[in-house]
Amino acid sequence: MLDILLLSHGKLAAGLLDSYNMIVGENDRVSAIGLTDEGIGLFRERLQQYMADKKDRVTLILTDIKGGTPFNEAYNLLLQHPEDIKVVTGMNLPMLIELGMKLEGQTSLSELYADVINVGKEAVSGIEELSQDTDDDIDF
Repeated sequence: MLDILLLSHGKLAAGLLDSYNMIVGENDRVSAIGLTDEGIGLFRERLQQYMADKKDRVTLILTDIKGGTPFNEAYNLLLQHPEDIKVVTGMNLPMLIELGMKLEGQTSLSELYADVINVGKEAVSGIEELSQDTDDDIDF
């Protein structure tokens, strides 16, 4: 069985999970752990407890920024369990929604890993020109 773990500085991971739950519905296979002012030691303990609880599962870990403590801790787990863990950095809500919808399917960890990277890239875009059609104008 495959699980998703969100790791971030502060409350970003919990906030993404909250938004995901609001849009898609709650899913006990998606979890979040944030690094707080309580320190790296407690963050690492929570992460180790999560892994102990999910020892028979594979996990796709999404982190906020490459090189930060949450990413570094996820990378350490990847080194210890290369067959059971994949790590993606730069998490965003569209990639989490896509993952959540695919959790119930028979998609492999490697397939989900590739899909989530593509979805995350496609979710980032700029708005260069607003529509001139007055029916579609956004009122502020």
